[in-house]
Amino acid sequence: MTENGKKIFLHIFETYPEIKNLFPIREIEGKTNLYKNPHFRMHSSRFMQSVGAAIDNLNDLDNSLRPLLIRLAKTHVRFKGFTPDYFDCFEDSMLVVWKEELGDRFTSEVEEAWKVLFAYIRDCLKVGYEEAMDEKLKLSLVDTADTIQ
Repeated sequence: MTENGKKIFLHIFETYPEIKNLFPIREIEGKTNLYKNPHFRMHSSRFMQSVGAAIDNLNDLDNSLRPLLIRLAKTHVRFKGFTPDYFDCFEDSMLVVWKEELGDRFTSEVEEAWKVLFAYIRDCLKVGYEEAMDEKLKLSLVDTADTIQ
């Protein structure tokens, strides 16, 4: 599964180079060098663990997966230049990799099922990101009010 995570991130970085610039690996060029990098491998692995958690919890997404995804998304607020629209890029890249990996088994029904799951994941991530931004704004307003007083 980690290998697929690497392929997904490689596709994202090739298709959306501005996203690669958010990572500490932004200066590393080439598939071989990226695949050797511990940060790239770790992030790819954690990403695929989240996808695996979604699959493992298909029968109870709202109670088991949604809180995890919302917490995960909230961590992305600290990355300068990150926007919640970047979550959309993952669906496209995941579908490309799945199609390559599954070949003829990647039917329209399989594609639609993955799209539904990816949409759920993406929507949860966007909710979490927006909640974190709201919390950050509230904290800055409190800090500003305290400074004025």
